[in-house]
Amino acid sequence: MDPTESAKAYGGPSHRKVVANPHPRWVARPPPLRHELLSSWLHRLAMANGLKDHTFCSYMFGRQGVWNRDLDRSFSVVNQARLGLWTGVSESHIQSLMLPRWAGRLSEFVNANGNSDWILPMGVFHRVRRRHGLLFCPVCLTEGAGDAYWPWRMAWSTACVRHRVLLQDRCPRCESPYMPHRSTPSLFGRSPCASCGFDLSKSLPEGARTDDWMFQERLQSALLRGRTAIMGTPHFSLNLFLGLRALATALLSAAGAELVSRLTGQPLPASPSPGSKRDIENQSICTRRQVMRAMWPLLEDWPNQFRMHLRLGRARRSWFTWDRGPLPFWLQVEVDRLTLNYPPGPPVRTRRQLKE
Repeated sequence: MDPTESAKAYGGPSHRKVVANPHPRWVARPPPLRHELLSSWLHRLAMANGLKDHTFCSYMFGRQGVWNRDLDRSFSVVNQARLGLWTGVSESHIQSLMLPRWAGRLSEFVNANGNSDWILPMGVFHRVRRRHGLLFCPVCLTEGAGDAYWPWRMAWSTACVRHRVLLQDRCPRCESPYMPHRSTPSLFGRSPCASCGFDLSKSLPEGARTDDWMFQERLQSALLRGRTAIMGTPHFSLNLFLGLRALATALLSAAGAELVSRLTGQPLPASPSPGSKRDIENQSICTRRQVMRAMWPLLEDWPNQFRMHLRLGRARRSWFTWDRGPLPFWLQVEVDRLTLNYPPGPPVRTRRQLKE
């Protein structure tokens, strides 16, 4: 039979137009895990298909730079559509893997190219990360699950809620940041350090205290629901995190450092940073852990514990003066009760020792 007649028998030219070549898809397409970050999912896709992350993305997005930015905050809509065609995952699901989804709940907005409240900065320099803004759990890496989850990009996260161990932010051998997109599995391990090759899954895990993972779990639940009742009365999550950030800034001041030492039983690992560097996102993970441990007893039995500890710490209203506008109502009411200035004299604890 003539090819033309054969084509007509099956519908002619119109049939050939309908049967178009479908868009190519990757052979291995592991779905995103619950709470997983977009960068972590792309890394797992590249490993599943036997490619390096940069090569893997060049097939989908061409020669444009992908890893030279904070991918979890800045990923164009066009690239989201392309990734959906290659993986079969909807664009709405891909958007849920990114940090801008928390705008209006965590902070008023999430900056795609700069710093944002409560989100740890990465310090992107080309495809290298200069700051320790991505945390990891050595037990999770051992199990072969996801490499990073969105709670681990939050400044209030210091422990793995699942395994109840402390999170780590650097290689224990060379102290370089955690950069899974620059490392590939080898004979030395599944999660080697991008700088020295040390297997990060073999890092010694340290057990977390109960208040570490419990407070973090409540904050994570408040962010997911958009509401919380941590202080006994319901609040929107945005007002909660705005107030907690103001409280963290006060505890990081030179005067608040003494209150942190009294609440936790040990001093801050590093001296408080001056002026504009008092943001909790710019602190080390050890400092952030101490601040969150000090914040937990202040919120218990609200506002009685808050009033007692700040009165003993001789707190002033100036502690809560910042350039972010007015404080949330639930915190402003208690700050207005603080004394403008204390009379000269030793602290309360020194006076008690003198009486004895």
